[in-house]
Amino acid sequence: MNKNFKSVFLSDIDGTLSDRNFNIHPKVIAAAAAYMESGGLLVLSTGRAPVATEQVARLMNITHPCIVYSGAGIFDFIRGRLLWSSPMGEEVLAAVQYVLDQYTDVSVQVFTDVGIYLLQSNDILDQKAVRAERGIRIPEVSFVKGRILKILLTGADVGDLERCGTWPVWRGTTYRFASRHFVEVVSEHTDKSVAMAELLRLYDMNLGQTFAAGDAMTDYTMLVSSGYSFVPANAPENLKKAGDRIIEIPEQGGMAAAFQMAQEYNEKGEILWEEQ
Repeated sequence: MNKNFKSVFLSDIDGTLSDRNFNIHPKVIAAAAAYMESGGLLVLSTGRAPVATEQVARLMNITHPCIVYSGAGIFDFIRGRLLWSSPMGEEVLAAVQYVLDQYTDVSVQVFTDVGIYLLQSNDILDQKAVRAERGIRIPEVSFVKGRILKILLTGADVGDLERCGTWPVWRGTTYRFASRHFVEVVSEHTDKSVAMAELLRLYDMNLGQTFAAGDAMTDYTMLVSSGYSFVPANAPENLKKAGDRIIEIPEQGGMAAAFQMAQEYNEKGEILWEEQ
């Protein structure tokens, strides 16, 4: 494993690198390539599973490990396996069953280290979810196999999603809105910043060498833990306050400027531009 990187850039995918139609602006791809050429390590840090992350990794010419499942795992595409993970206990399936019983309009997916399981669907999931993460349709929770890394709930009624999170069986987990209609549940012992720390240990790097970018509250801990952070202009206000610099939205290729700034750091050894 190459450990001679000048910096590491951790970037969320959906709403940060890519727009809501999952397209990445050509100037972002070019700027990311130039950043990596200058000695930067580009790491995808996403709520996606490896099967959906790999598509973006190939497009961006990334072959090293990436953070997946919103920080519940680090996946190595070369070896085709998780290098590190923080699963939830099987008792979380009792909370899943509660949602199935009480909220029939809320979609439920369970992500494990062996597959993605779809227990309940709805129009939001059909229209807005990443197609590669549709998963295997199963009739009941007893069919879930493997270590549970993430649970994804979606719903048109935000109130229903909020009420689902009050059920006490979610104890031991972090129940967090990834966007208005999507909730991600992971172990309380992890998030993107925890996975970032594990990844930095793999590469013998420190937080002072890190850049991060994200557009959702699932990115918050990663942004505030990094050395310098970027947030798209259309992100929630409280997230923008946590970032060091606001960039243009993905449709305008905002991440190109972020990669260019990180490239300048690699070439000059320090941040020379003023914070916003």
